[in-house]
Amino acid sequence: MTTNDFKTRIATAAWNWNIWQFCEALGFDPEKDYAKDKYLKFQELAEALNAFDARTLDKIIEAGAPLVKPEPQSKGSIDGIEL
Repeated sequence: MTTNDFKTRIATAAWNWNIWQFCEALGFDPEKDYAKDKYLKFQELAEALNAFDARTLDKIIEAGAPLVKPEPQSKGSIDGIEL
């Protein structure tokens, strides 16, 4: 998925979803404060992403990449024990 696709999908969902649709998609209970807070944060995320064009976001992502340590890859598990 490209950065522009990501931005578009978030913006489209934020534009079209009300709190009930948001909670249904994520399995949250819309009556809970946690869900209401997450919905507001989601709206803020969409607004914040809209403040940057895709090229600028790409530059931010690339600049931050060296700062992120990759998670170790699992080799699987046997009887619930990670190898």
